[in-house]
Amino acid sequence: MTGARRRVWALAVAIALVPPASGCAPALDVRLDENWPADDANQIRRAAEDWNAITNASHKISFDGSSWYVARQDPGSGWAGLTEHKKRLISIKPDLGQFTYRVAKHEFGHMLGLRHLCGGKNTQGEVVTGAGDCTDAALGVMDPIHGQVEFTPADMAECAAAGAC
Repeated sequence: MTGARRRVWALAVAIALVPPASGCAPALDVRLDENWPADDANQIRRAAEDWNAITNASHKISFDGSSWYVARQDPGSGWAGLTEHKKRLISIKPDLGQFTYRVAKHEFGHMLGLRHLCGGKNTQGEVVTGAGDCTDAALGVMDPIHGQVEFTPADMAECAAAGAC
């Protein structure tokens, strides 16, 4: 085998060993804080199931491991939830009742790489950044001001732009 053929063969072997692009997504396996009450834990799992119904195979959320941690802690600054990618941490304020589902669904969107659909001032008067200005109408799950529980075309477009849907 000549030197040129050897280099081509080595390159082909190296390429064959690289996983396909669909396998390159960061692991989205989640571990729940053990202090979550059962009802809240079920709401968080239901929020993940909603995302799994619309995301690509490489962006499914599972509860098999500990790549991400969903903490039952106040994220501070008056927020109900916060996603920190560098720490692979989602913080959700305790004792939100039925609101836990909506917050978890929004924060899982951030975990998947989605941005806020709009910006403006939240109910605490703090400025939230986003792709556009918030109006009085709720834009979808990723609307940080009004938020809702049903996915909208705006959510789907942001999900597609993030490569998750």
